Amino acid sequence: MTDDPIDLDGRRTVVGRHETEMRRRPANDTPSLVPSAQPHLGSLEDQMLAEPARISFDPTNRSFGSTDLIPVAEARRIEQVAPVSGSFHGRSADVLEMEVRVDVRGS
Repeated sequence: MTDDPIDLDGRRTVVGRHETEMRRRPANDTPSLVPSAQPHLGSLEDQMLAEPARISFDPTNRSFGSTDLIPVAEARRIEQVAPVSGSFHGRSADVLEMEVRVDVRGS
């Protein structure tokens, strides 16, 4: 475990945390200048991300946390997961069930 937050590429950066916070803040909302009454909760997101977790990430659409993604790999470090590709042709109504086969090959 690490106490550093995790960026999308598996590395923790302050810039990554700041960008995440900016995306979550409404456009017309300004950050509060008053210190929190519960300062220990200020970095709750960081503490949660520091724990081992599964985070869905779609690099093509630059999104994460989506429920539309199919998990195909799991590893302790991002470097251990090779890129995966695949495709589906047809309308979304055409598929009621989908089966995925993964072949693991040594390098």
